[in-house]
Amino acid sequence: ETEKQPLLAKEFHGESSRGIKGLWRHDFFPCIPARYVLAIMGFLGFVNVYALRVNLSMAIVPMVNNSASASSNIQYNWTSEQQGWILSSFFYGYMITQIPGGYLAGIVGGRYIYGIGIVMTAVLSLLTPLAAKLHFGTLIGLRVLEGLFEGVTFPAMHAIWGKWAPPAERSILTTITYAGPFFGNII
Repeated sequence: ETEKQPLLAKEFHGESSRGIKGLWRHDFFPCIPARYVLAIMGFLGFVNVYALRVNLSMAIVPMVNNSASASSNIQYNWTSEQQGWILSSFFYGYMITQIPGGYLAGIVGGRYIYGIGIVMTAVLSLLTPLAAKLHFGTLIGLRVLEGLFEGVTFPAMHAIWGKWAPPAERSILTTITYAGPFFGNII
């Protein structure tokens, strides 16, 4: 009797690979080229990081609005200058990692740097309420760290497209990917 091969490996590759190895060879989007899946994933990643970037800009209004009627929301007595420091601190970190992010993406690989940048920005963003409760300076430090990690995303994506995008399709692939920040701002 012949041993049965996993359907996915046999169907898509005609190989005799078995087990989980065969599943890794399966193309989950067989009708869409991998570079377009990468463009969509890059789009979603940028939507995520830009939504994380602007979330405090929107949330700070009710956080410091002392003129509203009494509510259960925590109110902070931050001055306009302090609010400016909180909101701008992100960009101090962001501008520092632009060039090092591109350099690291060239050495380590853009996908790793891009992924770490997105995940760390998301994790640090989850710590925002705790940092705000602790101290004004803690929140500024956290925002700088968020900026440091998000600052590597664009250079990393440039490194990815430098290797993955054929010259004839580079415009459409990068357009799909770099539309993400605009949607992230809207969300």
